Amino acid sequence: MKARIVIKHHKVWRQILRVAAALSISASAPCLAGSVFFGQPEAVDFCQQRATTDSSSAEKQFCDGVLAKEKDYTRTKGNKEIHQAADDGYVYAALYLGEDYYYSNIPADQEKAVYWLEKAAELGSPPAQLLLSHVMSTGTIKTRPDIEKALYWLHKAADGGFGNAQAALGYDYAHGILVPRDVAEATKWYDRAAKADRDTETLVAMDFIVGDTDFPKDVKHGVELLADAAQANYAPAQIYLSELYRTGTGVAPDLVTADMWFLVAMKTGQDLPTQTSPAEAAMTQSQIAEAHALAETKYVQLGGSK
Repeated sequence: MKARIVIKHHKVWRQILRVAAALSISASAPCLAGSVFFGQPEAVDFCQQRATTDSSSAEKQFCDGVLAKEKDYTRTKGNKEIHQAADDGYVYAALYLGEDYYYSNIPADQEKAVYWLEKAAELGSPPAQLLLSHVMSTGTIKTRPDIEKALYWLHKAADGGFGNAQAALGYDYAHGILVPRDVAEATKWYDRAAKADRDTETLVAMDFIVGDTDFPKDVKHGVELLADAAQANYAPAQIYLSELYRTGTGVAPDLVTADMWFLVAMKTGQDLPTQTSPAEAAMTQSQIAEAHALAETKYVQLGGSK
């Protein structure tokens, strides 16, 4: 489990799942801007994309190892190439090994994970810095937690503009984890995180909308962030904004607008098992026709094509 560093384990993610369930959506956890770390599936995708381009010898060696490992059910082939690329200073290889060892469920591998994460972090990898911060905050089988180092690497990633780290720091300030509780600082870091990418913006928006005992609600601000991501044609934000309009959460209830955003999300590419939004069950045929017409116009406005 990636603990506090991934928003999907926050209270807000449970709220998102409830929204998704109400929409009959299979909600795959977005994990703050897609994949937070550079694990096997992401590494395979990366290497397949790089196969048609010129690459450095270290990158080629890394990708040769990753693709060999992918084809071997024992996942033992390719390890030598990946380790060699990491030894040569290839940051993705070091990050890959750090994550792979940390999530291997073998306690002894935690020390190897720290070694490679530190190397990747020192090479400037924000995901490695964030995961290393988490490792330092919890300790390993052989080491006690080191809060000073945990904060150092967390701030390093956050100050460098990594939205995942900024959201994690905001969460820590909101709940008094690693740092004294400070709602103003939490809000500052959440707002910075929201500017990083649309996935992060969407999850931060839901955090503001839901709130909890430690972090006060700011529904208006959350809706503004969600609307911003929706207007940028980010399908998950469009789905959640549709649900807000359907239920009248933070906005005046508006079934036509709810249906419109649902339809735009489908056109944008949201994978939904249903082609009909929940709003349509309470709409007249003329309202449904209006929503469909508005969705066509909105989709084109947002850069789609008929």
